[in-house]
Amino acid sequence: MEQNTPQKIEITLEDVLNVTQKGFERMDKRFEEIEEKMATKEELNAMELRLTEKIDKVDSRLGGLTRRVDALEDSNRIIKTNLAI
Repeated sequence: MEQNTPQKIEITLEDVLNVTQKGFERMDKRFEEIEEKMATKEELNAMELRLTEKIDKVDSRLGGLTRRVDALEDSNRIIKTNLAI
């Protein structure tokens, strides 16, 4: 039976340097791609303002609906009281 002995691979410091340099170049490219897709601070602030305005509109509409429901409940109570008399 033959034993599988690992083959020795000769790697020089220059090989390690080249591999490392290529890795950093790939990472730099990835960071550039990510930065291109990222929103700027101004864009985020504008989006926050738009969302805040939409939330305020929803809050306002809910407040109006709540007042209408309260008024209907009051009217219902008055009607029930008058019918009971």
